[in-house]
Amino acid sequence: MATASTPAFLSLDAAGHVAARHQDSSLVAPAGLYPGASTPAKAGETISVYGVGFGIPAGSNLIAGSATQTAALTAPTCSISGLPAQTVGALVSPGLYQFNITIPADVKSGDSLLNCLYLAVPTFPGALIAVQ
Repeated sequence: MATASTPAFLSLDAAGHVAARHQDSSLVAPAGLYPGASTPAKAGETISVYGVGFGIPAGSNLIAGSATQTAALTAPTCSISGLPAQTVGALVSPGLYQFNITIPADVKSGDSLLNCLYLAVPTFPGALIAVQ
């Protein structure tokens, strides 16, 4: 039987920095987290973030016992530091989702909270994106 779940972004550290990549595939994170391999995102940049729990919601037309399920993927509505962020979603593999999120132009440098609503359910709190 399907149960409700809370969508969440994968994190790189205990602080909550999300697993994210720049468009050139390099790692988005504070520069000191992975020295020489990670850099913060920039305002106006589109980055890819990864999460779980964005699948077919419980109570949908799930087929009991079926090895496959289908439904349209709805991108979450996201904000970064309280500012609306354009978000486009894609399925990477069963259970793993990629969302391309554009950092709002007015976001200040530092750790910025990423908050999203997926089908009226908030993502797990505390997700951070390093911005410079």
